[in-house]
Amino acid sequence: MKRSIFGAAALALALSASTVQAQRPFSVGVALGATVPVQEFGKFADLGYHGMVSLGFTPPALPVGVRIDGAFNELKASNDSLKYRVMSLTANATIGVPMAMSPISPYVIGGLGIYNFDNDAPNTKSDSNLGFNIGIGTKFGLAGFGTFIEARYHYVTGEDDPTTGVSNSISYIPISFGITF
Repeated sequence: MKRSIFGAAALALALSASTVQAQRPFSVGVALGATVPVQEFGKFADLGYHGMVSLGFTPPALPVGVRIDGAFNELKASNDSLKYRVMSLTANATIGVPMAMSPISPYVIGGLGIYNFDNDAPNTKSDSNLGFNIGIGTKFGLAGFGTFIEARYHYVTGEDDPTTGVSNSISYIPISFGITF
């Protein structure tokens, strides 16, 4: 009996927190997580970490919103002590997936941005290029806070190396857990 009362109370708290969060048109968020290098970038970089700040706007009663994200990613090189850093500023559209009476609010996110790629090797310079991202996530209430978890694929354009023909484009997937206010 106590377990069912506790379970019902926890569900009510989760539902009320996500409902309150869903009614706010503006949000500010912070997130941390793992960054997974993929494709060619995955051949010379290991798993890394990232931090992100975001500003969002979703008009009431509409499933479509906008979100601006600034992120810092750092990954270690696979075969030496180099570190790769990617800083980005992206403008994204978010599309909520309606789920009646659910404590979660899934969404799709995607957009364009500017990405700065750098490493700590001597005699190298940073390079800024355009890129895009697309991913999925879900919002949910947790202890009175709005929280989210998401994964996004980022592709950053880069010129091919004229001597080797190797592409300098990079791809990575940050997996984030965040809190919104």
